[in-house]
Amino acid sequence: MLHAEGKNAQGGDTHTGTVAGEPCALAPRSAYRRANELPFKNSLPEAQSDFMRAVIQRVLKACVSVAGEKHASIEQGLLVLVGVGSDDSAGDVSYLAEKTAGLRIFEDAKGRMNRSVEDIGGALLVVSQFTIFGDVRSGRRPNFRSAATSKKAELLYGQYVDQLKSRDLKVETGIFQAAMKVDLVNYGPVTILLDSKKNF
Repeated sequence: MLHAEGKNAQGGDTHTGTVAGEPCALAPRSAYRRANELPFKNSLPEAQSDFMRAVIQRVLKACVSVAGEKHASIEQGLLVLVGVGSDDSAGDVSYLAEKTAGLRIFEDAKGRMNRSVEDIGGALLVVSQFTIFGDVRSGRRPNFRSAATSKKAELLYGQYVDQLKSRDLKVETGIFQAAMKVDLVNYGPVTILLDSKKNF
């Protein structure tokens, strides 16, 4: 399992790592605030990351806890970490929601990746995660200049969740800007990266 500790999704101070068998904490608020308030000087070209991103993991189960209490959980389905870029709009939301729901990464009767979360009647756990916009091309400390403001990110994150729910999918979520811990069992493992500008 993944492990990370911190104070916030799309927002707080955090320390991250990968440790088998432990929960995952997401999203640093103070880093988010610094990224959107302080100027950043970098001799490298501007990162091409002003688009909505998602890290999608195929899971047997996943859950999110807040303040030591379980907040939401799913069985077989997808754990989705979502980041909103500064230039994102409703079009980016629609593209990413449709792609997420239709992503064929579950096995069919022949053992091939040919079925979507809709096809198997699976569930989704969606967690806001601005740190997937971290740019570490210069130095070791990431900057999050391309991430949207918290107000915009919360709005588009909510629209993404609503569009998934409109497809009659079971959707659970974390709490925006809360200190969270996420437990998951990634089956495969299978992890897919999506972005609304189709760079990957």
